[in-house]
Amino acid sequence: MSRLILSFLLILNGTAFASVPLNVCITGTLVKVFPKYGEAFHKGALMGLSNNNVKIIKHYYDQDSLAPIKAMSNMIQSGCHAIVGFSFSNDLLAISKQARENNILVISIYGEIDDQLKDHPSIRTMQIPTKHLIQKLVSYGTNNLKLGWKKPFVVTDVDRTSMVSYRESLKLIFEKNKINGVWHTSTESHFDLNAVKADYLKQAKGSDVLILFTRSQNAASISDMVYSLPNNSKPVI
Repeated sequence: MSRLILSFLLILNGTAFASVPLNVCITGTLVKVFPKYGEAFHKGALMGLSNNNVKIIKHYYDQDSLAPIKAMSNMIQSGCHAIVGFSFSNDLLAISKQARENNILVISIYGEIDDQLKDHPSIRTMQIPTKHLIQKLVSYGTNNLKLGWKKPFVVTDVDRTSMVSYRESLKLIFEKNKINGVWHTSTESHFDLNAVKADYLKQAKGSDVLILFTRSQNAASISDMVYSLPNNSKPVI
């Protein structure tokens, strides 16, 4: 994470911005939920400062549907020339109009650039295209982990557009390779571990792999649940 932020700021320092005072805002929700992530995020920004013309301004926000828009308004008022953050595709969509109207460069670390944003003049991402990532995942499982792809159990938080994008790409690859997956739909906001457990026991017990397109906390709960089941194989997660 530090290296990603560092690279972005080094690029900015080499542009025309470098000759004028530059305000770079860092933003997102993860830095509030996971403090260690926030430390790396902020340290990366500070490491990227190669001259005194750059000032780092922090605008973190809560997990709320209107929070990205409010944070964007605050950053505009703070005189930000560029923004690093907005880790989710939903957030990028929410602030796309503000970024366009104010001509502010927004660099997302993890956000997916979908069809609605692919031609946006000022929103960019460091994220590798989803199809490429998922193909690498399946290839690694087949070639390195020697998976047989026996009833792969896939859990997806459908209230995250990036997670849905991962799932849809995986479905296409499974269809191409004639792999029959077991698909469970979940949500980040109303996660139900019992529902995941019931679906797993009914359709996927004995699976050799779990693929979890969920937030890390939910993924950990699912992993612990599956590994604690009696007389159950230990799938790759």
